[in-house]
Amino acid sequence: MQGVGSRVSALRTARDMTQHALARSANISYSLLTKIESGHKPATPAVIGALARALRVEVPRLTGQPYEAASATSAQIYEPISALRQLLLAFDIAIEPAVPPRPLEEITRDVDAMAGLRRAANFRKLAPVLPPLVEELRFLALTAEGPVRDASLRLLAEVYYAVECLGSGVGYQDVYYLAIERMAWCAQQLGDPLLIAAARWGRAGPLMREGAYEAGLRLLAHARDSLEEADDATLAMTGSLHLREALLASRDGRIDDAWTHIAEAQDLAARTGETDVYDLAFGPSNALSYAVSVGVDLGDGVRAVEAAEAHTGPLDLAPELLGCHFIDLARAHLLLGDRAAALQCLQQARRTSPQQTRHHPQSRETVLAIAQGGRGSEELRSFAEWLGLD
Repeated sequence: MQGVGSRVSALRTARDMTQHALARSANISYSLLTKIESGHKPATPAVIGALARALRVEVPRLTGQPYEAASATSAQIYEPISALRQLLLAFDIAIEPAVPPRPLEEITRDVDAMAGLRRAANFRKLAPVLPPLVEELRFLALTAEGPVRDASLRLLAEVYYAVECLGSGVGYQDVYYLAIERMAWCAQQLGDPLLIAAARWGRAGPLMREGAYEAGLRLLAHARDSLEEADDATLAMTGSLHLREALLASRDGRIDDAWTHIAEAQDLAARTGETDVYDLAFGPSNALSYAVSVGVDLGDGVRAVEAAEAHTGPLDLAPELLGCHFIDLARAHLLLGDRAAALQCLQQARRTSPQQTRHHPQSRETVLAIAQGGRGSEELRSFAEWLGLD
């Protein structure tokens, strides 16, 4: 079964690099690299990014994305990508759609339905509806005036966010990056402080993927400092920015900073309750989920599992976030050597958000690491086959 480690090994060999040389270039230990290449340890997102930079390739080259053979329905997800890419590149060109734009009330209903597909991480149904919505709203945003223009820009920003989630989820990195920039353009056109902050939250994602942790942290701190109101929506946005900062700090090994941001977010979540400001679902549930992610990124499986177990009831998260939570929790159990619990968490992720779980690189890395731990069970073999692994 091919994972990140085997791809790293092949690229390293092709570049005539020793393991010691690659480890030094990626600023990771030689021991860690040997375990990743042999498949005995999963490569974390931070390590994958560091290795990609050292090998001078894009992250999807190491993760193997997009997983075009993952399922029979993959074509329904991938076919609209080219159209989306063209629309993102021509974002400021007012091309009239073949069908005249509909009334905003009708478009709004479709955008609401699209947002439901995004929250459910239903990539198969989401992907085909995005190009026509972008095309229609782009034309209105560029040609209309007054309230119609502003409403079109807000709807377009929401659609761009869905494109961002799709591109990131299935491994089209260029589409992911472009969609974030287009959402930021909408925010600037509107001059909405909260939407601008949400766009900066999004921009921190590519910076984190590229290893520009300091730049990402400064961007998010600037976004927080720019928010002046003290209403619930602003508090929720501030909390979302703290959570993103926690993840960036953990990827950069800033242990104290990461947990400080988590604590700040948890305090704000206790005041706001569960919210959904500009689709950045913030509240006690997401703060807990981020605490698990931070623990895993810092290699602290004990703290990650303890954070998850501190919550006794169900988490109030949409499937797209809950699926990621269970994948992270699987990684936490694997850090503690509990392969059975790790597999059960992956099964929960599959039940919660199947398409996202199938396309998530950490699902595959975790399964491969579980398989290295000893004789594979029928359940593990079945799960690996479902992922599209040999």
